[in-house]
Amino acid sequence: MTAQLSPPWYTLWNEIKASIGNNPGVTVEDLDTSQTPYIVPISVDNHDTAAAIASIMNLHYQIGNITVDVQVKDPAGNIVTPITPGSVSQLVELVESGLGNNGWFKEVLPKPLYPNAPEVVFVVFAKAVIQFYNDDLSDLYHNYNNVAAFVFRDVLHPSPGGIWLYTSTAEE
Repeated sequence: MTAQLSPPWYTLWNEIKASIGNNPGVTVEDLDTSQTPYIVPISVDNHDTAAAIASIMNLHYQIGNITVDVQVKDPAGNIVTPITPGSVSQLVELVESGLGNNGWFKEVLPKPLYPNAPEVVFVVFAKAVIQFYNDDLSDLYHNYNNVAAFVFRDVLHPSPGGIWLYTSTAEE
């Protein structure tokens, strides 16, 4: 028997589907590997939510020699242009608009990392494990298992508009 592992771009697609896709009105469509770069299409039933999601997500990934781009589409099927936040408060609003109805999302808090430091944005997610089948040989059932905050850390942009965005797990 030959073991065949899921390519990392499918792991990324599953992470996006299990995190961003856990939002009413958001559909993460099948990964399109028929072209280069590969495309993760995301359809959103509200233009403002689509723009917010595009603004806080990492839209470009380089995995070895494979490029994966994320395309967030509005209800008309148009690829939305991300909004570059110009302030911490604008980034907080984008997170609330993009993730406010997401089942994993708990809250978003602007806070300095240490006294007298500039504010950064913490997005707090449920204390939960995101799991999906992934040919993971280190797991008895070949699943991918990770806490929600770490999955979102993989798919959200680390610093939209140059403002640091951190993911965290709720205390309860």
